[in-house]
Amino acid sequence: MKKILIIIVILIVVVLAVGLIAPKTYKVERTVSINASNEIIFEQISQLKNVDTWSPWRAYDSAMVTTYEGTDGTIGAKSIWEGNEDVGKGNMEISNIIPNEKVDLIVTFIEPWESTSETSYIITKTDSAINVTWSFVGHNSFPSNIFALFMNMDEMLGADFEKGLNNLKTKCEMLASSDKTYRGYNIIEIEFAGGKFIAVKKTLKMEEMTSFFEQAAGQVMGFIQANNIEMAGTVHGFYYTWNEETQESESAFAVPVKLEKEVKLASPLEIIEILPTKAVKIEYFGAYEKSGEAHYAMDEYMKEKNITHLLPVVEEYITDPSQEPDTSKWQTNIMYLIP
Repeated sequence: MKKILIIIVILIVVVLAVGLIAPKTYKVERTVSINASNEIIFEQISQLKNVDTWSPWRAYDSAMVTTYEGTDGTIGAKSIWEGNEDVGKGNMEISNIIPNEKVDLIVTFIEPWESTSETSYIITKTDSAINVTWSFVGHNSFPSNIFALFMNMDEMLGADFEKGLNNLKTKCEMLASSDKTYRGYNIIEIEFAGGKFIAVKKTLKMEEMTSFFEQAAGQVMGFIQANNIEMAGTVHGFYYTWNEETQESESAFAVPVKLEKEVKLASPLEIIEILPTKAVKIEYFGAYEKSGEAHYAMDEYMKEKNITHLLPVVEEYITDPSQEPDTSKWQTNIMYLIP
């Protein structure tokens, strides 16, 4: 019996000794590189409502209830959550802010156990991008710090941190893309419906473009009206080549149509079919001959995104010049088809 008591005492002493020397804190840290501005990123890490949109914990409980206290994005602002057993119950409070650089928060867990931790979102610049580091310092008092020796907190939490940072990256880069302008133009990605077009196509000098379109319009529209063909949209211009040196272009005047049956076309009329695909679009307002800047903007966008567009380049003429004399109100949707 005496030996058993001695063993128990020794074990207690060992446990106490381990408890005294075992680490009482642990740190988990992950970093992601984001192609977006400081301002965009900081708004996503400093506003608690924004943090909730990219937080990895949302995936564990879509029905989690979150409420907010204080002025979001300022010291003292707090988000309070309550959810299933995977996310528990607790709150997160902003404790320090360095604009466009860092946000510190105190995280208090209430359920399934009580603990307090510190977390930080830190922005650092590199030559090519901006890095965001998510740092988390947890605390384990005795005897929890003994059990923590047998758990790898970095492995347990690291995957979630990576998931959250990747969500943040996706959101910030999407916001940066939609926010950025090229030569003053917004460029958006769309789904180009494609379809069948009755068209006249020709290789011509650029100085002949206006007269060609006027003549082709008469031929195409005349055929459509004579054969009671229903139009499926407004007038388009297709551009297959555009040579600044020779001042030549292979272009087409085209009108989308709904064809119930096969139609016989005589030269120079032809059917051009374009399959549905993605496209990037600029809404240009102004005279047709001044749209060059919008095309240069599209070229810059393509180079930046490393995208090669398909042919033809498409212009959709929304405004009828015969009905609107003010050229500044003429809308042309410039679309570059992409794979």
